[in-house]
Amino acid sequence: MGQVYPAAILVVKGLRVGLIGLTTRAEVRHLPGLSLSHPLTAIQNLLPALRPLCDVVIVLSHLGHSLSASGAVTRDTGDMELAARLPAGSVHLIVGSHSHEALNESGLSIGNVVNGVPIVQAGTMGRFLGEVEMRI
Repeated sequence: MGQVYPAAILVVKGLRVGLIGLTTRAEVRHLPGLSLSHPLTAIQNLLPALRPLCDVVIVLSHLGHSLSASGAVTRDTGDMELAARLPAGSVHLIVGSHSHEALNESGLSIGNVVNGVPIVQAGTMGRFLGEVEMRI
């Protein structure tokens, strides 16, 4: 297996956008030679290095919406629990997946903003398209 990069920095319209990828350990048990740390440990290790270099930080999550979601196996933490444990102002958006929920269908729901972090997810199998507009 080649090198895996847990984060990236892109420049978009002059803004430095940091991307952090997280996945649930429930989904990688079948990959020999690969082990994953707990998602909270991973993000706690990445944020201090990435955040000072970025104007915006977005988490691309394959954790599942929450530990209580029934649509998929969620282990360790979901997006809701992750957002609750993040340092204030460290992440601007979580784009979630894995539990295949269509969130915020009529606009951003206050129930999907945790610790100041909006959480979005656009359903399953490409049936929906999501769009997020942020003003920085």
